[in-house]
Amino acid sequence: MFVQYLPTTDMLYIKLADRVSTESEEVAPGIVLDFGERNQVVGIEIENAREYNELEYNQAVAFLDELTDVVKEDEDHPLVSLMELVGTLVEKYEDEHVPELA
Repeated sequence: MFVQYLPTTDMLYIKLADRVSTESEEVAPGIVLDFGERNQVVGIEIENAREYNELEYNQAVAFLDELTDVVKEDEDHPLVSLMELVGTLVEKYEDEHVPELA
């Protein structure tokens, strides 16, 4: 996996596989998935990567829920890496912006 942040455009690109992208799809506002020849996710582009807000957080949580429903317990599912990445981003946001319950 390779992660690149472009500060001039505030775009984060996560390359999940060393494959050429043959198709792209915007799956949520500002989130574009790149697919390879076998329809596997090979990269993720996140626009406005530094602008975290509650709406984007809620969208990320909803996206994570959808991924979890699709992947289930299949550790070999092609979306496992994406699910883990989105989960990490959600967790990072929560650590920085959501107060702990006492």
